[in-house]
Amino acid sequence: MSPPKIKLAETDLAAIVVKHLQDDEGWEIYQEVQIKSYGSIADIVAVKNGEVMVVETKTSFGLNVLGQAWHWKKLATYAVVAIPSATNQTKARHFGRQVAWKFGLGVFTVNPFYGHVTVDVSPQKNTGADTKKILDVLTTQHKTFAPAGSKEGKHLTRFKMTCQELTKVVKQNPGICLKKAITRIKHHYKNDRSASQSLGKQISRFDNVSTIYGEWDGKLKCLRLYARSGFPSPFPPRRKSIEDSAKTEI
Repeated sequence: MSPPKIKLAETDLAAIVVKHLQDDEGWEIYQEVQIKSYGSIADIVAVKNGEVMVVETKTSFGLNVLGQAWHWKKLATYAVVAIPSATNQTKARHFGRQVAWKFGLGVFTVNPFYGHVTVDVSPQKNTGADTKKILDVLTTQHKTFAPAGSKEGKHLTRFKMTCQELTKVVKQNPGICLKKAITRIKHHYKNDRSASQSLGKQISRFDNVSTIYGEWDGKLKCLRLYARSGFPSPFPPRRKSIEDSAKTEI
């Protein structure tokens, strides 16, 4: 008797692969990893003994997911796609496996009913891969910040990490001026001046930093920062003159 069909979300598929690689194969897992701003996002990055495997997950098998995996061959020791298993082995599916084999990509098939992962096509080892570019960006947060297969926008970015660092400083020093706060954190901007200018706009004009509220201090000509959790309302009043602050260096 064949198992019943299960409607599978990409996050469910990825979770099975993560569990298999982590618990059964001993890989250290990182999820939803972006190497550079606005660049591609790897669903799963697995690290073991200095080697890096990137796994792209999809609920359907086609050139789209194969192309995503192929993109990582220059940076990962192994590049793999993970797809649901199928009872009907169509010509298209067979062709997809042949394409994967020809380009050195691995294919994992996932049985959601039993939670099994099978290696359909073994990935070729990319001996010249520049794995350092991936290894250098991995952080502990990548392990749990967003589950693999999440929709676009939920992944950990360098901007989000900068905002986290800034929020910590602001919570410890309510009312601290932005420029002073910048000098106390590790950020992804080219220098402190660029960080101050960019974050000042993000906080005061666009409300893109959800954890911080800025209030302009006309006497000191600085943007004072407060953690939003410190206000009684989830939407604290905005400062009176945003336009005036834009004319003065933040």
